[in-house]
Amino acid sequence: MKNLFLFASFLFLLGGCGSTRQRNVILVIVDTLRSDHLGCYGYERNTTPAMDSLAANGVRYLNVTAGEPWTLPSMATIFTGLLPLEHNARRRGDSYYGIDSEAVTLTEYLSSYGFNTAAFFNVIFMNADFGFHQGFHHFDCFSSLGSSSDRNAEQTVDSVLLWLDGNQSGDPLFLAVHFYDPHLTYSPPDSFAGIWSDPDYAGEFNSEWGQRETVVNVNLGIIGLSDEDLFNLVALYDGEVAYTDRQIGRLLAGLRARGLTDDALVVLVADHGEEFLDHNKFGHAHSLYEELLNVPLIICGSGFEAGATCEAGVSQADILPTVLAWTGNDVPQGLFGVDLLSPDFPARRSVPAGMSMEEEYVVTARRNDLKVHLFDRGSVAFMFDLSTDPGEHDFLENVDSTLLDDARFYLSTPPLFRPAAVLVENVFLDALQNLGYI
Repeated sequence: MKNLFLFASFLFLLGGCGSTRQRNVILVIVDTLRSDHLGCYGYERNTTPAMDSLAANGVRYLNVTAGEPWTLPSMATIFTGLLPLEHNARRRGDSYYGIDSEAVTLTEYLSSYGFNTAAFFNVIFMNADFGFHQGFHHFDCFSSLGSSSDRNAEQTVDSVLLWLDGNQSGDPLFLAVHFYDPHLTYSPPDSFAGIWSDPDYAGEFNSEWGQRETVVNVNLGIIGLSDEDLFNLVALYDGEVAYTDRQIGRLLAGLRARGLTDDALVVLVADHGEEFLDHNKFGHAHSLYEELLNVPLIICGSGFEAGATCEAGVSQADILPTVLAWTGNDVPQGLFGVDLLSPDFPARRSVPAGMSMEEEYVVTARRNDLKVHLFDRGSVAFMFDLSTDPGEHDFLENVDSTLLDDARFYLSTPPLFRPAAVLVENVFLDALQNLGYI
């Protein structure tokens, strides 16, 4: 038995994010989305009018740390309210581990409270083999074991709206929708591919580039990217972001047309970011720098002040307790995550993250503008001041001892669960290689 103790242009169509009707929860997750590539986070390109409109009607969180710089552990943190070393859904060595069947997910909580729960996911790491189906009445993960992640954002929204038209039960709705499009390879539809890219570019770093071997060779310095190459890849990435944003707007408009946003909580978050040679590498899942860990989080609903920003340190783990509290339910004890609307929400706290790197697990902890990286099993530390060095290029001479202790404490965190390894087949290995994870 599960341990319950652990247990823009489009958005005006929402007509506001709160009233007095039954409360629905809409969770939108965008894969591989850097916060600094959204207009509402200061990006110069008009990539995200729908997400910007959502931010104008809710709270934009500025300092949000992902659990890890890749999909599986960060998604598990979102759905469990636990940090990766606690829920233990991650990669260790050559094995992959999903959400343990004994871990209680946000979906299971809401299902037990009478919510009609539905998921539309698009990556292999979020399928039933990894435990993300737990608690969903309708579970649609297009990437099952051994298949590709090739359902685009438009097709995803089509699937959501079609399902909604046949499944209006009258119960409160928890709808979780995941968009995969900004992940490599960057291949937006033609109408979005050319918005910012150079029409005269004739190099190989185009919408077909991004397979595992070539990305590894870039990160090893075997293959070099010219300024023109990098410009084209970022332009294509921004095209993917803009295309996904358009479909998020269509999703929200469709929900509004069906009367599902009259009193809804809309949460938009990313699982991790992406590096564009910020630290001489490309892609993700290889470092703990802000371009990979700092993700957008926008929440719109009653109680969340329109157009407000929050500079406090936030974790993806805060989503679960925030949703439960907003829907009028108790927040379980024993979670790292906290309710973002609680008057007790700490303005200053250390938010940790980590990742497996070669033979060790490395961690970071951030408190406001100070951030520490911890290597060599906790014996080597590098400190940055993000207020003066947002790119994390210049080490501080002195390390904040309290923050260092927080990072070491997280490094020593024992797992709460021991999930079984996901059985790996050859087709699964092929899919992971195509995604760039092995």
